[in-house]
Amino acid sequence: MNIFAINATDPKIKTNKIKNKNPFFMGEITQDVYTTKQKIEQMPPKEKVGWAATFVAFFTSVFAIFKNIKKPSATNPKNILKTANKLIQQLKPQDTSLAKEVFPLLIKNSKTLQIEPKDYNKILNGINERNKDFMTSEGLDLIASKMEKMKDCISDHVEDIVTLIGSINKNNKHIFNSVVENIKQLKIADVDDIQLFLEELKPEKHNYVFDELIQKIVPYEKSLTINTPKRYAKLFNVITPQTEDIIPKIAEFQTFKNKHIDKFGILTSVSEENIECVMPLLNNMEKLEYNSSEIKNLLKILNNNNAHSIEPIANNIENIKSLNLDVEELFSILKDKNQSAIFNSIMHNTESFKIEELSDIKSYLKVLKLENMDFINKEVMPKLKGNLDVLGLEYSEQIADVISKITPKTVQSIEIVTEYAKKLGPNLSYNSLLEAITEENISKLPKLFENIKQTEVWDNFMVDSTDFKKLLESI
Repeated sequence: MNIFAINATDPKIKTNKIKNKNPFFMGEITQDVYTTKQKIEQMPPKEKVGWAATFVAFFTSVFAIFKNIKKPSATNPKNILKTANKLIQQLKPQDTSLAKEVFPLLIKNSKTLQIEPKDYNKILNGINERNKDFMTSEGLDLIASKMEKMKDCISDHVEDIVTLIGSINKNNKHIFNSVVENIKQLKIADVDDIQLFLEELKPEKHNYVFDELIQKIVPYEKSLTINTPKRYAKLFNVITPQTEDIIPKIAEFQTFKNKHIDKFGILTSVSEENIECVMPLLNNMEKLEYNSSEIKNLLKILNNNNAHSIEPIANNIENIKSLNLDVEELFSILKDKNQSAIFNSIMHNTESFKIEELSDIKSYLKVLKLENMDFINKEVMPKLKGNLDVLGLEYSEQIADVISKITPKTVQSIEIVTEYAKKLGPNLSYNSLLEAITEENISKLPKLFENIKQTEVWDNFMVDSTDFKKLLESI
């Protein structure tokens, strides 16, 4: 077929003029069609082919230009607004004013959010005065931007989007971003897990948690049994820069015979106020015969000032149990390291110190000094042992008052008073006398007893140490 075949006798052709209607050229193009036809027919075959190719190429390029001219976009802002207005008329949302702000955003992100117009009202209902400004300015776009990373967590696009709309706000949007970036690490299975972090994690902890803490937890996930988003969220809220060093200590702690303990529960019971008690409790849990629950309960009532008392209590647990003493009360009365050391000392000899109840321990803690305990245990108590009844020392409070006053230079007074007590009997307040003896008046003891024996002045008149001091001063 000859594509250049032109009928020169056609009356339409004889005008020899063709008006150019190509919009890409200005003016008219006049062409002698008949002359051109003759020229083409006279051309050699090769030139005809070349001319034909040029002709085809020209029309192909023109067609391509028209083809590439873009049609008006459906996502064009004007078109989106038109579509939104139509949908508002069709769907009749309760809050038309809000719909005018939200529907355009839903239309724009509909493909990413995988929602349809029939879902718009339900999503709109999740937006209110509290979150409207955030959702219309950035919230919906933020959710849409993370849909690809959340795809394995999404089960119902509409319901899950509504959940996120109700959970994300300007204060926790950074948490949302970080949680989505760490979906796998945080064991997140669905949108409810994401919501958990948004509701429980404090915004002010965001940078610390995701920049530092999470990396410190990861190596110990298995030993601490951190296997759910809820456990991660709880730990994030509990641990601080001041307590993070306890993580590996608890995680690597081994009990006797590898007895199971709730390491996660203990770790989440740690605070800045009780952190110093944690390892002493774990190290002594065998002696104390405590389980994880008891340790967690103790951490609720203990503070760092109690750390020093844990080992002394553990070392004397048998005596404590035999006396039915309350351990929690013991922690409350042992105020400092010195008192804990005094407690440890007297509990080794409960019989001599006549300890039967908590008040007895309080009597000693009230008057004794730690620097004197070695002297008291080695010099004083051996001399009192076996003579307590003779000296009328029936109660711990009496013993405490006596031994707190005795010094290395007056300790011999115990033997002197005991000797006279055996002769004179129980008619004298020997505990008051022992309290009255000083380094200055101890030499007057023999004379005092001679006077007492001669005058028969008994305890009816001398019931206090000050009474004896006056007598000793008068000799």
